[in-house]
Amino acid sequence: MYFMKKRTLTILILIILGAGGYLLWGTNHNNPDSLEAFSVRLSWVHQAQFAGLYVAKEKGFYEDVGLDVSFLSADVSITQTDEVAAGAVDASIMEAHQFLADEVHINDLEAVAAIYQVNPHVLAARADSAITGPEDFSGKMIGLAGGKSEGTALFETFIDSIKNGQSVTYTELGFDTVDDFLNRRADIIDVYRIDQPYRAAEEGIPLTIIPLDAYGFSTYGDVVVMNKGTTEGNPDRARRFVQATLRGWEYALEYPEEAVDITLAYAEGEYYDRAYQEHILFESIPLVRGEASVLGTMELVPWSTLYESMRRAGVITMPFNVNDVYTNEFIH
Repeated sequence: MYFMKKRTLTILILIILGAGGYLLWGTNHNNPDSLEAFSVRLSWVHQAQFAGLYVAKEKGFYEDVGLDVSFLSADVSITQTDEVAAGAVDASIMEAHQFLADEVHINDLEAVAAIYQVNPHVLAARADSAITGPEDFSGKMIGLAGGKSEGTALFETFIDSIKNGQSVTYTELGFDTVDDFLNRRADIIDVYRIDQPYRAAEEGIPLTIIPLDAYGFSTYGDVVVMNKGTTEGNPDRARRFVQATLRGWEYALEYPEEAVDITLAYAEGEYYDRAYQEHILFESIPLVRGEASVLGTMELVPWSTLYESMRRAGVITMPFNVNDVYTNEFIH
């Protein structure tokens, strides 16, 4: 009897101490002063392309793992890989080809998740043209939105890969793609399929979309890239950010209307338009999900295919091991 009373008292004390420790952890954890600052550079301005990140912030998923995350809009005056390599930001959202093209920093950086399993970046032509696919490219002018540095690594590589680019010419364009289509500054222009075709249609210029993945050229979009100083030196920090981000994206895909509400608190200018943001997010859903069983997961084949294509096109001149540029360890 004495033993049973003593054992019961011991268990009760442990429960009380455990509860007290949990309450203390919760108090410190939810204290804004105890959160670690974590900065993320976006690849474009605030809009529903990044809805999952905003959801993770506003639903407290980042706070749940002890992070105070801030988002920085795209800055055309900086190179994203340079910035994250220098430690000026903790993570950067970019396309797979932008990441691989930086041979200077490729060994210092690591892709830790791919938000878009299917890259939204595609080529497009006016629907009133006779251009429906790469077989119609010969003799045409291809416009690289945002300038040559933005488009070369992907689209010249793609055209080289389909063996149909010998007679095409390129021109550098700005970021007003709808105006470029309106004034016929190029026959074919690179666009984000989730975004610019919507605005073009509003201006009475329907587009024919030419997705690269339809021709076996599949690449990841919105890859989360981090400095290996973090992924190797502080893997717990990397894991907390990645898993909270993917939790935000899962919620956004499950509750898109609420995700749009949250996104509108961040959106500015022409993006502060609910119908527009709904379009972007709903167009994004199948591209984010792709065929991955777990959001964000990456596989060797898409990375290797892109790497080999960029090597053949001369965009990558120094060989490196593709296995070393990405990891799924922070996703699971």
